[in-house]
Amino acid sequence: MQRFWIFQFDRPFQLQEEEILLPAVNSFLQKWATHGTMILSDVQLLFHQFLFIQTKPESVTASGCAIDTLQKELKIIFEAQQWKVVDAGIIFYKTDSGFSPLHFSQVENAIHQGIITKDTLLVDISLGGTENPNHLLLPASESWIKRYLSAKV
Repeated sequence: MQRFWIFQFDRPFQLQEEEILLPAVNSFLQKWATHGTMILSDVQLLFHQFLFIQTKPESVTASGCAIDTLQKELKIIFEAQQWKVVDAGIIFYKTDSGFSPLHFSQVENAIHQGIITKDTLLVDISLGGTENPNHLLLPASESWIKRYLSAKV
């Protein structure tokens, strides 16, 4: 079974930081195993801010222990460089200058203020129910917040 994880950072990475991040994550992933069997996986940094890790279809399934190890090792990498991962309660929406964060509890307010419209591109860490990183950006009208758009007065 193919699995994926997305880590959202509080800001985009600079090129020099990407040159540290991606090799460090790849180094771990080349040794990542479950019960002694290698987990085949890929990593991408999307929009310089969202780390996407996905197991390959032909890979063994990552066990709970392997997932815990992934989380632990990435935390070590991130903390060593003082990179801040934000929790899933924060959504990001596309602006002219990049991505802006918004706590999910503020979504309705942002819609009423016109900050988020049906056409606003949102980072959807569920990938719209797919495993395709190309679905990371979705218009608000196609995302989980569409129910709030229809409630707008």
